[in-house]
Amino acid sequence: MAYNKFLTNLALILFLLFLCLYSKSQTNFSAKDFKNKQWATSNFDSTFYKSDTIRIVRTSESIKTAWENIPNLASYFNNDNYIRFEFSNREKLDLGESYTAAGMISHNDGKYSWKFIKSKRCLLLYFNGKILSCLYALSSKTVDIKSIYTFKPVYKATEITFYRCKG
Repeated sequence: MAYNKFLTNLALILFLLFLCLYSKSQTNFSAKDFKNKQWATSNFDSTFYKSDTIRIVRTSESIKTAWENIPNLASYFNNDNYIRFEFSNREKLDLGESYTAAGMISHNDGKYSWKFIKSKRCLLLYFNGKILSCLYALSSKTVDIKSIYTFKPVYKATEITFYRCKG
């Protein structure tokens, strides 16, 4: 009985070690990947606030040029609700929740901010000085997002998969 428990724990430790080594080789992010950029994530059924695994996609290379090629996020997220993040240079964050069916965007009263800890590959999101989310970067890939403009090319975006930290 104790031997089986030992093997189970050993297998779990080896799996987590493999996951850490694999994900470390797959992600090399810094605060520069977020500063002055827009990102978005699906919020179907409040998944951003509930899910352990979150995928965010970069929707612009710069806040200043974001209007040149607006990605069709409603289509990309299967006409579900989504959250758009606008990361400023000074760790200020603008977070807007888009409700696709109603055609409206909601902003909570309060102050959002962010910090990226490169050594831990951890993105911290704060609301009124308290941690809203602690997200650990696992992997990234390139995805295609159609523009809302039919004459614009498909936007090549970076999508990062995060795991929600427990503290």
